[in-house]
Amino acid sequence: MPGVYFIKKQIYIAINIIILIMFLPICLADSQRAQAASASVTVTAKSNSVVKGDAVYVIITVDSSDEIGGFKGYFSYDNSVLRYVTGGSVASGNDDEFLVSDTDRETGTHKIKYVVKFIARAAGSTSIELKSPYAVYSYGDSPSEMSISHIPLNIVVKKKPETQAAGPEATQEPVMTAEPEATQEPERTTPPERTAEPAQTKKPSVSGNWTGGLKASVKNGQVVLSTKEKYTVTELPDDVPVPDGFGKTAMKLGDKVITVYALESSTEHTFVLIYCKKGNADPEFYLYDKEELSIMPYAKVQSWYRSSSGNSVVMEDTDSSMEVQKFKYILAITIIICLLLVIIIISVYMHFKGMNKDELTEILK
Repeated sequence: MPGVYFIKKQIYIAINIIILIMFLPICLADSQRAQAASASVTVTAKSNSVVKGDAVYVIITVDSSDEIGGFKGYFSYDNSVLRYVTGGSVASGNDDEFLVSDTDRETGTHKIKYVVKFIARAAGSTSIELKSPYAVYSYGDSPSEMSISHIPLNIVVKKKPETQAAGPEATQEPVMTAEPEATQEPERTTPPERTAEPAQTKKPSVSGNWTGGLKASVKNGQVVLSTKEKYTVTELPDDVPVPDGFGKTAMKLGDKVITVYALESSTEHTFVLIYCKKGNADPEFYLYDKEELSIMPYAKVQSWYRSSSGNSVVMEDTDSSMEVQKFKYILAITIIICLLLVIIIISVYMHFKGMNKDELTEILK
């Protein structure tokens, strides 16, 4: 009976499709695990050519299609050409090498960026590259080391042009102006222009001066920033919200590491928010300039700082676009299979419709 044979074939195809749909996620997961986890470590900078005295911000990017649970690696450079300044709480440096150690991450991510600051100290060239030992760890209950490919960065430091020879070098601390007379609009002088600094580093004119020349000390377990006034760093209460766009990080002041907050939308970290109190006043957020050791209530400079490109901490790319794209592919395939299955079921139903009991028994044999 041709009709019976056709229906049996359709039922057989439908059963296979159902089994395929049931095991598709498992197959995809197994194929993904079968691929060796790998990561790339890339060292970049805004410019590969700088002038002696410039601040050089080096960006280290760790990237992988699998979730990253941590990174640790040493980087070499020529200390006679570049001087290591800071790399945030996860980095430490000495002559000719620095270490980035970020192995205690609570969540996994596909991309992490670290920003390390140098000062171009002498004309010459150097390469900043990853050196052994190093490791990128996968995220999960049983973390393992990924295979790593890495791309170094070559930096050329040029001598200052003669026209700039008389100017102050970037390694010198900017000098704060004296207190203005009461009849003058108080403002802070513009620091020396640096070719590697963002254009938005010019400070705004606000009512009241930036308090500069701060010195950090630890008294009774608390960090105190002081000049004529004293700013005591306090713990942020649970009911006080962190300003939008700022992320929690850590910074060393005096001999103690404190919690600070930095803008998450950019790659540099000259400015951070510190929650502290001035004298006996109520505590509030202050914007702290790490290079010029100055401070200002955040409420007075918020509009200026947020409208500029800003400087922020090392950032982590939590965008799971790769996972979203993968999910879209699986969803599209599943929808197509389901549509085919519906067509087959309708076709089978149309063939079954109108059959008597004997014909149905013959089909199910």
